[in-house]
Amino acid sequence: METDNTKFITFLKQLALFHEIESDEEMIEVASRFTHFHIHEDQALYVKGDAPSGVYFVYQGALQALDYDSDTGGLIIQETLFSTDYVGELSALHHTNHTVTLYAIRESQLLHLSIENFEWLISTYPKTKIYFNNSANTRKETRKKTFQWLNQGERIYQICRRHPIRLFRAITVSVVSMLLASLLLAASYMGNRNLLFNRIAWGVLVIAFITTLFYLLWHLFDWRLDMYYVTNQRIQTQEHTWFFIEKMKSTPLHTITGLDLRTDNIINRRILDFGTIRAHTAMDNIQLTDLPNPMQTKSLIQELARRDRIINNEDFDIDLQDSIKDIVSGNYEEPEQVVNSSIESFDLAKPQAHNIFQTRTVADDGTITYHKHWVVLLEKISLPLILIGAFVVLGIVGFQEIIRNVAVDVILLAVVIGGVGFIGSIAWMFYQYADWQNDIYQIRGNYIFDVEKKPLGKEEQNIAEIKNILSARSDKPTIWAKLFNYGDVIMELGKKDLSFNDIQDPLQALSDISERIAEIAKNKKLAAAKQQRQDIKRYINAYHEFNDDFKKLKDEEQDF
Repeated sequence: METDNTKFITFLKQLALFHEIESDEEMIEVASRFTHFHIHEDQALYVKGDAPSGVYFVYQGALQALDYDSDTGGLIIQETLFSTDYVGELSALHHTNHTVTLYAIRESQLLHLSIENFEWLISTYPKTKIYFNNSANTRKETRKKTFQWLNQGERIYQICRRHPIRLFRAITVSVVSMLLASLLLAASYMGNRNLLFNRIAWGVLVIAFITTLFYLLWHLFDWRLDMYYVTNQRIQTQEHTWFFIEKMKSTPLHTITGLDLRTDNIINRRILDFGTIRAHTAMDNIQLTDLPNPMQTKSLIQELARRDRIINNEDFDIDLQDSIKDIVSGNYEEPEQVVNSSIESFDLAKPQAHNIFQTRTVADDGTITYHKHWVVLLEKISLPLILIGAFVVLGIVGFQEIIRNVAVDVILLAVVIGGVGFIGSIAWMFYQYADWQNDIYQIRGNYIFDVEKKPLGKEEQNIAEIKNILSARSDKPTIWAKLFNYGDVIMELGKKDLSFNDIQDPLQALSDISERIAEIAKNKKLAAAKQQRQDIKRYINAYHEFNDDFKKLKDEEQDF
């Protein structure tokens, strides 16, 4: 039988944090530094303001981190922790008091690493400190900022930027450029007293200064705006070009078939410790370029992907145990299959449409419908509107002059032509509106739809199953798209792509799609758990029937 210490070692080996500790003897030493204890439901582990008490690993159960809203005084759930999650490293690293209250939402088992043992761990195995630092920095950012694109139950495990060496390169170019310009200015004074030459040299210096300053600021903002996110559901990249062109790409963890780590040279790998991670799907890949500490991030992604692939997690195990007890006692009734409606509940916090043009609506059955942005509508109807305005202005301004100096038959002809043009322009405008209104994109059940229909014309539909989405990305390709918050959402489906073009708030649509992917995965787990319960019930019933028949047979033999 497996001892508790052996179970704890097996548990710790699952964590990316300890992947680089290869020796069994070392793992035994690490595990001996932990203490194991239980905590009851609704029992607080520590309260906001308490002194740092070490790092806590959730072995079994679930806990929540709570804070208070400074404005309303209400409670805020900062995060929910499940098995293999850990907390407390922020206070332990910086020797600060706890910034949240942590309590158990059900009976839980924890492994505790005291402050002294925590200091021993990060000094003995310095690479573990990288994981703790990444986790602490991520916690600080997620607690002070709201990420609207997060799904229900989704948690960010790492936020990272590209390695600062990219800034160093920009600074180096800027310094060299300024140095050359300064040498030119110095040479002008030392070798030539010509006033015109000196003024030219000063002009070159000023231009070089402004250019290098702009170059440096551009790289600084580019570095600050480009972010990579690793969550328990997906990898997401956020990139900007020239400050306003925004591109986001999202790949669900369950679609990842492999991870590559590439470094350009030994200096980048051994000294600077940065490289590029490429996550592969069946037909696509997503890249995290120039990433600091790439090996740690790769191990974290692998751990989260492994978690995502586990169908019977702790919640289902507990439910299964309860079901078995009811089946054995004869009190079991199959619960009604609950289909998650997280999309609907997620939408309650926001209006059902972004504006009067109803560019995003949610039906009672959870179907989400998107129309193209109203800017696209304005582009379509701009020429008809101009013509309508021109006919109105010409009619008002020129009517009196025409009626005085022009023959009646010419007036009638002008009225007919103007009337036909005016009515035709209005009809054209309504046609363009109907064309805009008929082009819709939908998330309906387990499918996505791209429907394009011409008024009084043909209709085209592209349909794809959501489970086939390998990755999705959103683009705001122009400054107008960034300013008015519209763009494209492109879904990679293997041999073909399906896109939602020019829709309002593409990041919201990207989040809707990710939410539905998570919802489908949840329903798949529920169906698997239901099938498992039915199989167990069938086996137990078969056992009871066999046992009854066996007893009857024994009784008959004894009677005989």
